Amino acid sequence: MKWDYDYCLTGATGFVGSHVVDEIVETEPQARVLCLVRKSSNTAYLKSKGVDFAVVDFSDPSTLAPHIPRCRFLLHLAGVTQAPRFEIFDRVNRDMAEMMLNLYLEHRERIKAYLYMSSLAVAGPCARPGDNPSRRDRCKPISRYGRSKLEGEALHWPYLDDPSTHIIIVRPPAVYGSRDEDVKMTFEWAKKGLAPLIGWKEKRITLVYARDLARFAVRALNSPPQKDPVYHIHGGEILTQKSLYKEAASVFGRKHVLALHIPYPLAYAVAFLNEKFGKNKILNREKVREINADWGYERNDFGRMGMEPYYSLKKGVAAIYGINNPCSS
Repeated sequence: MKWDYDYCLTGATGFVGSHVVDEIVETEPQARVLCLVRKSSNTAYLKSKGVDFAVVDFSDPSTLAPHIPRCRFLLHLAGVTQAPRFEIFDRVNRDMAEMMLNLYLEHRERIKAYLYMSSLAVAGPCARPGDNPSRRDRCKPISRYGRSKLEGEALHWPYLDDPSTHIIIVRPPAVYGSRDEDVKMTFEWAKKGLAPLIGWKEKRITLVYARDLARFAVRALNSPPQKDPVYHIHGGEILTQKSLYKEAASVFGRKHVLALHIPYPLAYAVAFLNEKFGKNKILNREKVREINADWGYERNDFGRMGMEPYYSLKKGVAAIYGINNPCSS
């Protein structure tokens, strides 16, 4: 079977999507890549990578339909992690997921594999140490973002065991890397030797470097179907929030960080005021609830693909800042 493109992506102008483009272009230089973008999207980075793109209207499936059967692999990476109104989460993370799934199912005989980028927020936080995230049941998201991603992901579940489909769902935790500004704020605090923490109880967290996530996604697409293809991945380290700051600070040559404990009610109140009057909406009440939860799941499905994460937190921070740091190995 011949295809016009090897890979067709949504979300390629976003943070995760741009790293997937990097991975494909750098490891498969002969691969043909098509990125589906909005008219308002900034495509300068895609142009620099030499990939093709087509302008579509994601509220109108007919504008996407001509492109979908032309690809060997289809990746739906588009999504929103923050929004001024809850209905935007539903429209993008649920309704667009339904549209892309239907387009894939319509052309499943031509497309070798379909990848849906989900989130660990779908599973919800750990109830107790040692828990592993549920793949398809007992999911308990604690934010509107997580619930909208769960609603979008759950649409795929009835088809995961269908031999006529090859659907892959990836649930990364917090993703960081170059061109990211959200998680980088944490590293900026660490660079100053400070560790702002909500409350006094240590919460655990996992992260994954964007390029490692991209490596996993491309490997999964090119691998045979597996049973229960809902994958949880992280960078191999389960950190407390304070140890995350300490690890990052060490890359900048700092041996210690000063913990700044912020009472949860105060953090929640500040987040509420920021929602009302602030310009950067990343600090909101739902984000405070997520930060105050335990996300230290041990399950890591890199091994299911015969892989290991390349970037430790230190190595990832050093790569972001261009630091040749012996501590980051």
